[in-house]
Amino acid sequence: DNHVMSSRVLALSMKPGEVRNFLFSIDMPVRGMFYVGDVVSRSYTRSGLKSFGDRVWPGQSCLVYPRPVPIRIDWGMVARSRQHVGESPSRIPGEGLEISDIRAAIPGDSVRRVNWRATMRLGKLYVNDSTRDRNIDMVIVVDGLDDVGTSPSTYLDCATRAASSIAMGFLENRDRVGLIRYAGAVDWVVPRPGRNQLYAILGRLASLRTVQSFVAPNMKLLPRSVLPPGSLVLVITPLLDERAVDMIVGLAARGCNPMVLFISPIALVEDRIAESTNDQLAKRWWDLSNKAKVNKLRALGLRVAEWDGRGSLDACLNHYYGGYGFRSATRSPWQRASRGGWA
Repeated sequence: DNHVMSSRVLALSMKPGEVRNFLFSIDMPVRGMFYVGDVVSRSYTRSGLKSFGDRVWPGQSCLVYPRPVPIRIDWGMVARSRQHVGESPSRIPGEGLEISDIRAAIPGDSVRRVNWRATMRLGKLYVNDSTRDRNIDMVIVVDGLDDVGTSPSTYLDCATRAASSIAMGFLENRDRVGLIRYAGAVDWVVPRPGRNQLYAILGRLASLRTVQSFVAPNMKLLPRSVLPPGSLVLVITPLLDERAVDMIVGLAARGCNPMVLFISPIALVEDRIAESTNDQLAKRWWDLSNKAKVNKLRALGLRVAEWDGRGSLDACLNHYYGGYGFRSATRSPWQRASRGGWA
């Protein structure tokens, strides 16, 4: 835990009966658990020979959330729609904003559905068919096996900012969002909608730390409530550990069709790499190793976004995942190969 305001001293002189109010503001540059120290007052007599001390305010622990940034989430990805109302088009016909077809009008159709352009061109009344807007499930997997960089720009700091931004964007669209921390032991936040879910995810991300372990958790043992069938899965990882690659491949074999947000570890420590020949050679080898891992995932048909942790997250995600809205889920090659269908 970090200690804040442990040695701040303010000296002043006051007249008899005088009252003063003080307001302190604390700027927390990074996420985590901080301890704000006691506020202690000590008064002295005019001679300075006698003093009176008192604890004005007891110290308290303060949990600092990662700061999310607004992002667009109209990605062209496949997701299975749920039964609740949301802002993602489904394959179910009904009232919605997404136009699915144009057909001849029948008695009972609303005037608001009339397609006047097709009606004027064909000389017959035509209306627009639409699909219902439903919510989807979004599960964010954060790789906590390793960390790299210096605060406040370590990998985990960048990963928690990205995860909180993505969670906030989907929750604002009335979707269900869950969180999985993949480290020596797997813990999670079950997908749910609402503002309370956002604070539950932020609280888990604020206390996220690496766990040194040689255990490779089996993602196949996760309950269906944690990783619902047909959910949209996004894995945030620096690909520093081979267990992370195996975990992503296992999710794809399970039928999740995960997306990957690769946070480059080289970009996080580039300012600390010396200009010597040996250091530059090691940097080049490290870069080639990362590219080989990324190309391996792309060869499996997975969509991998590369982010340096400093540029615009919104621009990065929409560059790799951009598209108009979500498509309803269909069976992928991974799912066709499995006998259990949605797993």
